[in-house]
Amino acid sequence: MSGDGASNNNKLEVLWDCKAVVGEGPHWVAEEGALYFVDIIQSRLLRYSYADGAKAEIKLPDLTPLVVPVQGRKGQFVVGQGRKLSLIKWDGSNGGKFELEELAETDVDKPNNRLNDGKVDRSGRLWAGTMPMEVRQAGIKAVIV
Repeated sequence: MSGDGASNNNKLEVLWDCKAVVGEGPHWVAEEGALYFVDIIQSRLLRYSYADGAKAEIKLPDLTPLVVPVQGRKGQFVVGQGRKLSLIKWDGSNGGKFELEELAETDVDKPNNRLNDGKVDRSGRLWAGTMPMEVRQAGIKAVIV
């Protein structure tokens, strides 16, 4: 969209109404022409193929806040699972079998924490945050007029 307020007639189109409760962490895999993302609350890893419209998902054992493709390894991703980072091998088929291997765990002294979103920097390092399982809304302390 242009910043001058002029209409450019772009249209938004829903490609997949996947009914995500909290959909996050999109990653485009150019070699596949596919978008991978997660539904944190329903512990789902999802894949949408833009080339043919194919939709696939798998259910994972724990809250799934992030997915990051492993460069040079087709069908391999680092996923968050609660407080753990795991390597998953998945062929991208709907409901397909997958292998999950635990790599690391964070915040072992904070059992009520979980991983949040994460991304990889140019050097291939994964950056991920943690947060409490239960997030409370902040109350209004003051209104300044």
